[in-house]
Order: sequence, then structure tokens, then C-alpha cells
Amino acid sequence: MTAHSVLYMPSVFKRHRLKPTEERQPLDLPKEMWRTPLCYMLCMALLGLHFFPILLVILAMLVKAWKNDRYNFAIMLFLLFGTFAMYTDSLFPVKPYDLGLVTGVGCFLVLKKNKILTKVSLLYFAYVAAIIFISTFSSESFSVQFFVMRYYFSFISLFIPLAVFANRDFDIMYFFRKFMVFFLIMCIFYILDGFVLKGYIFVPGTFISSGNTSTFYSPYLTPFKLMILRKYPPGMLMIGVVLLPLARYYRLRTWQILTIILAAISTLTFSYIMAVLICLILFQGSVKKVMRYAMYGFIGILLAVGVDFILPYNKAKGESTLRIRSSFEQFSDLASMVDDEDLAKFGSGRMAQALPILELITNEDKRWTGLGFLHPEKTTSLKFIIENEYFSDVTQAERVATDVEIVPVQLFIHMGWCGIILQTLFFLALYLIVRKMRYRSVYLAAALFCFLVGLAGFGSVNSYLGMSIVTMSYAAVLMANKQEEKALEKKTEPHAPIYKAD
Repeated sequence: MTAHSVLYMPSVFKRHRLKPTEERQPLDLPKEMWRTPLCYMLCMALLGLHFFPILLVILAMLVKAWKNDRYNFAIMLFLLFGTFAMYTDSLFPVKPYDLGLVTGVGCFLVLKKNKILTKVSLLYFAYVAAIIFISTFSSESFSVQFFVMRYYFSFISLFIPLAVFANRDFDIMYFFRKFMVFFLIMCIFYILDGFVLKGYIFVPGTFISSGNTSTFYSPYLTPFKLMILRKYPPGMLMIGVVLLPLARYYRLRTWQILTIILAAISTLTFSYIMAVLICLILFQGSVKKVMRYAMYGFIGILLAVGVDFILPYNKAKGESTLRIRSSFEQFSDLASMVDDEDLAKFGSGRMAQALPILELITNEDKRWTGLGFLHPEKTTSLKFIIENEYFSDVTQAERVATDVEIVPVQLFIHMGWCGIILQTLFFLALYLIVRKMRYRSVYLAAALFCFLVGLAGFGSVNSYLGMSIVTMSYAAVLMANKQEEKALEKKTEPHAPIYKAD
């Protein structure tokens, strides 16, 4: 029995399942586990820097991982299709998430379905059919709506990891350890870019406010800049897959904790940090632990606010250095608002995007079905063009009534109350399918995390990136349950993979 299989003693000789031990295991990650992930992540960074010959190396590494280590292969595909800020979606004519959708469809077609997968498949296609039906209430053509609508179909990526491990053993605890290696490398890359190089070298696909593009022949970095460079959090969103293991299963080493904290700080995104904290607190496994860690989190936030008060305040942008103090100040400003202009400033100005569109929905009486899946470039109907008086940039004031950064509002714009009810029922039904499975909370933690960060426009379940986090978590739950059922049938303990050189 290996170290990572001690965490749960499988009940293979009895039909009831034992509860997991309360003792957390040290997150030991032998150096042999780091070689392939580090090389792959560096190759992805070079791809993001427009060094296109590295694609051949990436493909070669994927072929090797397919033969030697399916855990690495599944995570590598996960990063390639989701991009996770390692490179931008616009780098190639074919979008990576479209490749993910096509691959998901292909895996669905070739994968043999058991009873549970049949239920999931029927649920998914009913969800897709309902979305298409709601879109018919919009006056926009289906051919235009489909370009935006396809993001909602991203749950099909669930079948990619399921196909990768078809007819193979799957150890969920080993998978979590493998995933943690990739995530910690991402954290290290964020720290190097945000605190050391202050540029876009290791994670070159994050948003650059200056509009510059960082390439290998023209790298964008400012190492002598005194302030922390803000690295937007898309790359750090992959933590959603391992939130539950971090909350319940593992005891992290000091260097691992510091690495994750520093990387989170480099994002300077309070909504991301709060989403992580809320999930880590809520999924502790007992009310006593939830209360204890909630107190720790509250104290930590107070300390962070205190530090942010000491640091310089950017009056031009209306933001504090760590953007924690200014985030809280928005709520106090909201309490004293007197008109819509004050409301428009809430959420770092995100409400400014939504207010004119919500007014249009009311005027068109589309509260139940929304305006449809309007495209920012392809939609040309004048009825969908709005003048946004709340935008300080007059060049962006006239635009299509579509994109906003608050995901629930975005869903309401696309499909109205029907869409909100539909998506809620879809994710609830997914949970009901796995409600009796041991690792069901892995899916719950990932789904809650994506909802919370989606409030600020990051990694929503309406995008391939956000949905891939949910589907990877859901696939892990299904595969772990299948492995346990196989062990119960054989009345033997499932053999956990042994650590080996990659």
C-alpha cells in the first residue's frame, strides 16, 4: 500500500462504505513527478510567447504521456484546450476550446456508456435542446447565436478524461497529487511574473492593460518596477479541481502554502481570493471546522485590509495597492448611492456594462427569455445596439447589448429567468446523479468556486475554461466511483499506482 492510498481504507469486504479518516496526509510530491509537468508548462509558456515550433514538442510530449502516464495526459489536454492564460485564444485561427468541444464529442461517440453515463448524457442533451429552444424566442438568427451559444455546450468535455481512462484503473488520490504538481508550477510561474520579472514571460496569456503583446523576440517585462504587476487569475483558476482535497485530505508543507498565497496575491483580484477562501472554509467536512476556519479567514481578511490601508492608494484608478480595501469601499459607496450612476460604479464598474442592457430587456419585455445569444461583432440589428452613458471611454459607449463581466447577469441577458432556472436545474440534476458517491463534494466545490469567480467575470460555467474545471472534477468523481465498484466486485483493494519516473 502506497502513501497516497492510506487516506481511505476501502470497504471491499462489506457493502457499506467507511467514512474517510479525519487525519490529513502530508502532500508529498516526489521529484520524479515534476519532470514532465515542468517541461510541458515551459513549452506552453513558449507557445504563448509565439514560439510556434514548440508545438511539435508539445505534441510529442502528449504522445509520450498517452503511452506512459494517462494522468499527465489528461491534465495536459485540460491545460491545452482551456489555455489557462498560458497562451491567448486568438493565437490560432481555430480556437482551442473549439478543439476541446470537438474532442469531447468524439470521445462521447466512442465511449461505451454505463447506466450512470447514460443518465448524464440524456441530461446534457436535454440541457442543450432547452438552450436551443429558448434561443428561438430571439429575433437574432440562429447562425449568429450559435457562435456564443456553443460556450454553453462545453460540458461535453466531460467525456475527454473518461475516454482517456476507459478500461484503465483510476486512483483519485494519485490524480489529485498529479494535479497539484501542475497547479504549484502555475503558482510559481505567477510569482516569477508578478514579483520578480514583473512581466508576461511564464504566463504570457494574461490580460495586458497596455495592449502590448509579449513574445519571445519582444518580451514584455519590467523587472525594476517597484509595484507588483497584476497578473489576472485565469491560470490560477485550476485550483477549483483540487479545492476539496486542499480543504480535507492534505496537510500542505510550509513552502506549498506560501507558494499558493503569494501566487494568489500576485493576481490582485479580491474576488478570486475570496472564492478560494469561501470554498476552503465551507468544505472542511464538519460544522466545528467550518466555524474555526471561518474565524481564521475573518482575521486574515482584517489583517489584509490593514496592510492595504498602509500601502499607497492609486487615486487615478480609485484602487488600493492590493485592491482589498477598495473592494470593501465599493459596498459602503453602494449603501449611500442616490442614482444609477452611483450603482454603475459598483463591482469595479461592471454594473456600468449591465444597466443599459437590463433596461433594454425590460423595454422589450424579454425578462423570461432574454435577448438571445447576441454576438459583439456579428449582430448588426439596430434594436440591439445601445448607447452606454456610464462608460467613461466614449469609443466603447456604442455597442451590442451582450457581454458583461457578471456571469449571472450575462446568463439573464442571454436567456432571461428561463436560463437561470435551466442552468440551476442542470447542475442540481448533475449532483443528484452522484449524490451517493463518496467524492461527490469534489464536484460541489468546483461548481461553487466557478460560480463565485464568475461573479467577477472569471472562469464562469458559461465558458469552456470554467466548465472544464467542473467537468474534470465531475469526471474524477465518476471514475473514482467506478473504481470502487470494481474493487467491491472483486473483493480486493484497488491497486494504487506507484510513484515512478515520468
